[in-house]
This record gives sequence, structure tokens and C-alpha cells, in this order.
Amino acid sequence: MGFIQNNKISISANVYEAEIVRLKNVAGPGVDGRSFRILIYPQFIGGTLFIKQIPRLKIMYGSMVRTRFNVRYNIEYDTYTDVIKGSPGNEFYKARIGYESSTIETWAGLGFGYKLNQNFSAGISIFGSYTNLENSSMLNLSTDAVYQNIPYTASVNENATVQINHINFIAKVGLAAEFNPIKLGLAITFPTAKIFGQGNLSKSFEGHNMNLHATDTTNVLYRYPSFLVSDDQRGLPTLYRQPASFALGGEYRAKRFKVKLSAEYFLGLPVYDVLKGKDRSFLRPVSAYGGEFIENFMILKSSARPVINASIGGTFKVKNNIKFLLGFRTDFNNRMNFTPNQFDKSLSSLSTAYWHLLHFSTGASYNRGANDITLGVNYSFGVVVDRTSSINVTEPTQEQLLRGNLTSNMRSSINNIGVILGY
Repeated sequence: MGFIQNNKISISANVYEAEIVRLKNVAGPGVDGRSFRILIYPQFIGGTLFIKQIPRLKIMYGSMVRTRFNVRYNIEYDTYTDVIKGSPGNEFYKARIGYESSTIETWAGLGFGYKLNQNFSAGISIFGSYTNLENSSMLNLSTDAVYQNIPYTASVNENATVQINHINFIAKVGLAAEFNPIKLGLAITFPTAKIFGQGNLSKSFEGHNMNLHATDTTNVLYRYPSFLVSDDQRGLPTLYRQPASFALGGEYRAKRFKVKLSAEYFLGLPVYDVLKGKDRSFLRPVSAYGGEFIENFMILKSSARPVINASIGGTFKVKNNIKFLLGFRTDFNNRMNFTPNQFDKSLSSLSTAYWHLLHFSTGASYNRGANDITLGVNYSFGVVVDRTSSINVTEPTQEQLLRGNLTSNMRSSINNIGVILGY
């Protein structure tokens, strides 16, 4: 920033974006999930300020969409299979699955760059980040069976919804060097500090007629024909953490072209509580279970893996006022999971599928006087990381509450295309 010569204002936005997600075998062999979303959102708005009395100091203000994620799918699956071993023959089995996740994180702040001398500049930036996160998951599993010649239906239903609004403080420091035609820079982003955070968590877990033919007599949920545990707690304090990172970048400028590259290392985060409600959730009916409480039912945990992301981009001057643009960047996922887990009795509840993204962009920039107008296209596709299914409804058993062991054959197909306009 210390090397900036002229005041400028910059705006870029995704005027159109379509995202197609297909998760093959996400709920077991042959059971896929699909999501299609059309999105419009601003990417960056910012500008610079100069102070005549301090010509070495440059100030930048801006707002940017740092993170955006949106996926939704619904699955219905039915079959005839031997779910209840004590019931004669195969039983009709039906599963309904619903999942939706939406996250948007916006940063806004000020940056201060100071030109130390002809070759070096130092700076600091301070940001406030606002994160809105909403996740919901639904499982409705049921099977028909016969007990002592009397038909009945066994079912398990799970629902979980989480909503978080969180504001963090973030600080960066950086150093830049300029030795024409080469520029170099490094930046350190410090871990976040909480300013405000509040969230809501709603969960329910119920089963009916699960103790008939039950062979697992140690599970507390098989003591009586039905069980229900549910709670809804609002206004809970939240903790949404973002790890520190270290970035390096460089630029090479020639007469007709310019190439830039950068890489950033993000540290990991140990498992921590995003939000935690009171332990007041108890099994019903109360007269049967004696008001037995379920510890840690209302809790949401997360963590992050360390990742490295890199990018390279270039411009080529076609004419004096027209430039051709080309870019590539990685978007590797550190797998910060925010799907609430259900009552833990060694069973698998719906979990989040995740993937890495690779972005390719191209476009052109047109200059007219003091104005630059850019039009570009960004295409992204996903690379599967974890092949573990989110749930398995193709091999259900009574012992696992009408679901099966997780499989390792999930594949993802993610395609995203967006039109970007910059000024």
C-alpha cells in the first residue's frame, strides 16, 4: 500500500453465479444428493485515501466477501430388505434425508501502509468480520415389521438446526519490497478475537417401536417402545474461531505483461465448543425413563486442519487500453464442520461432505482515462477429499437405529461458473 501513487476506488461483483453439486453415494451405495443454486453477491468494495501532510502514509478502506458456501439437497430412498432380524422376511424400508448449509462471511476494515524508503513499505490492517452461518439436517427413517403376527412400524427421526451470528476482530501486518521489475511481500494474519457472538440450537431425536425384536439390550433407548429427547435454546453465546495465517507473494512486470503469485499457510485449530447449551435435555416419556438427562446433547463443536492455498495470475496488454487476464487459484478446505451431532450411542448421524475447489478465471480489462472496467468468467470444480458417506441408508440394521455403517465410496461432482464485473 505504501507504493500506491493515486487515489482509487475499486468495486467488483459476481453479477451471476450458478453452482451445481452432485454427491454420489452420499447416503450409501447408489443414493446420491444433488444441489443447484443461483447466487448474486458483491465481492469487493474499497478505495484509498491520501493525507497531504503525511505523503508516505496511505490509507485503504474496504469490504469483501471472504467466505461463501451454500448447498442444499433432499433424498428419498426406499427398498425391501431384512432390517429387523426377528421379523420374518424382508421389510419395507423408507428413508427421507434433508440437508442445507449456508455460510457467508464479510470483512470490513481499514489498512495503513507507510513507505519506509524507495524500496520498502510496511503496513497494518484491522478488520471486523461478520459471519452468518445456518445449518439444518433432517433424518426420517422407518421400516415395517411383524411382531407376534401383529404388523407394526418402527421409526427414528432426527432433526437439528443451528444459526450463528458472530463478529470478530482481525489484525494483519505486512512488509513489501519493490525492486523493479520485481515486487515481493509477506503478511501475517493474527488469530481472531471475539467481539460478539450469539446463536440458536434446536435438536430432536425420537424413536418408536425400536425395542421389539431388539438384540442390543445394553442400549438405553431399547428399554421401552418409544423415546424422545428434544430441546431448543436461543441466545447462546458463540465462539467462531479463525486460525492465524502466513502469506508470501511476488510480482514480475514487463513491458506488455505482468505475472503475480502468492501462497498462504493457514494453521489448524483444535476441537473447541462453538456453542453449548444447558444440560437440561431428558429422555421422554419421563414416567418410563425417570427424567434421565442426556449430557452434552445441546453442543456444537468444530476444528480446523492446516492447509496451504496458492494462486497465480497474469495480465497481457493486447492494446494500449485493453488487457487480457488469466488466473488460477486453489481453495483447499480446512474442514471446519458445523453440523450438530446427535445423541451419541455409537451411531452415525448425518455428517457434512466436503471437498477442495480449483478456480480458473479469464477476462479482459478496458481502460478509458482514469477508469478501468473488467469483465471476467470464473469456473470452479471440486476435488473429493473424504470418500466417507454422510450417512448409510442402504444397509440399515435395528441395532444401529435403522442405518448402516458408513461406506468409503462417496464421490463428488462440483461445478461452479460465475460472471464477474469490476470497476
